Amino acid sequence: QSACCFCKDSRRTSLSLCGLSGSAMMHAVGLALAFLAAIVLLRLVQRYLQWMFSPLEKLPGPRHPFLLGATLEISKQAFMEPQKKWMKEAPDAQMIHYTGMFGAHNILVLDADIVREILAASAGREPRFAKR
Repeated sequence: QSACCFCKDSRRTSLSLCGLSGSAMMHAVGLALAFLAAIVLLRLVQRYLQWMFSPLEKLPGPRHPFLLGATLEISKQAFMEPQKKWMKEAPDAQMIHYTGMFGAHNILVLDADIVREILAASAGREPRFAKR
């Protein structure tokens, strides 16, 4: 008979978790899985609400469903083709917003001055384009 793998007690087998019966252990595992599923579901709902009410939706760009976003469109076309199409649809835009899987926000910055400001801004200083 082998010792318990958790407490190294030779009187207990690895089938019992330090005195728990097999059904009690299965119940504990089920509760842990239910807890993890609830956390994942709550995080998904939180992400969905952030996606629904994001101020980034005011930026020009395509609207895609929450679950897949622009992932299928981007993966099926040649490199940067969807982005070029979106730039033609909004020729005066400085930034284009599109979503990825599960509502992940992506911003395509088109204005060279904004790119320079983003890359050269000191930490903590508010960028010029955020003031508009």
